[in-house]
Amino acid sequence: MLTRKLFFKSRTLANSLSPVFLNLRYASTSTASTEENPIVFRSPNGRSFVRTQNISTLDPARLVASDYILLVQWHFSVRYRHLSVILGEYGRGAFPPGTRGFLYLHRPHGIHPCATTLRFRVCDSELPPQESFAKGKDLLSYRGAPWEVNLLRLFTSVQIANFREVLLLDKVLSLETIKQVENLVNNLAKGDRKGRSKLVFSFGQSFTISMKRRTTALRFVNLETSKLKTMVIYSDIAECTDETLSYTMRIEYDPHAKTRIVFRILQIPKELHGKTRYNEGDIMPLRSRKFQVDNVADALLRQSPSLSSFSLSSHPDQPASSSTSTQSEEF
Repeated sequence: MLTRKLFFKSRTLANSLSPVFLNLRYASTSTASTEENPIVFRSPNGRSFVRTQNISTLDPARLVASDYILLVQWHFSVRYRHLSVILGEYGRGAFPPGTRGFLYLHRPHGIHPCATTLRFRVCDSELPPQESFAKGKDLLSYRGAPWEVNLLRLFTSVQIANFREVLLLDKVLSLETIKQVENLVNNLAKGDRKGRSKLVFSFGQSFTISMKRRTTALRFVNLETSKLKTMVIYSDIAECTDETLSYTMRIEYDPHAKTRIVFRILQIPKELHGKTRYNEGDIMPLRSRKFQVDNVADALLRQSPSLSSFSLSSHPDQPASSSTSTQSEEF
């Protein structure tokens, strides 16, 4: 796979702003044909290129028919409101054949807006956009979890100027949220910005965990200090060697637990019902290689918009003092 760096100026509003740089990746002619994929075209030297597609919004409520796109090969690029380009990749191998639908920003209700992620909704083009989106399903990765890109990685990986202006024009993120993500990008080490570990901003966030993995790395974010704390937790709930199977858990607050951080099992694959250490709805205690979580729990409390929905306490606004007083690491 080759990479070519292009240089061009943004159009319309961005003409008065700084130029945009992007990396355009293209695959060999054997991975796609122009007959099967109308957005793939061949250059005079015989190589295949993926044509950049246009989208007008990342807001599911304002999608229009022209926002319906096709993903092919290993990478894709879209021109977002004619000002910038988002690059993405599927992971192992190319996107599944015939992956069509809408790119959008996903933010679960009651969760801190910095936990928003970019997802792809696979759906039918024959229906009106909003109806099509509602009946569609999120694109899944090869491990069975939703394919997504968190804001930290998105702001770091996308080599574009004017990205914040585009998001503000689209009204999908507030200026406060954008500034918080930018502060993280500016203050974190380069290696911390592009990590694929799961980012935790507030209680109530849910994650899809591989059944095969014995441990999972969670990266807790403190927006006040713009720092991350990586915690490796023991996440195995069954003996399983199939990497395509996964379960869903949610981070909840329990003032009576030693760590104040617990996990609720939300969904287990049907194939493993009755074969796991915990059942759906059960609370799984936090088991970690590092047991220093005082400041982590405090930060999550401050950053949780709707804590009452994800707390085991009848008085969630009065956190109990934790018994772990050995915390000395700044977070």
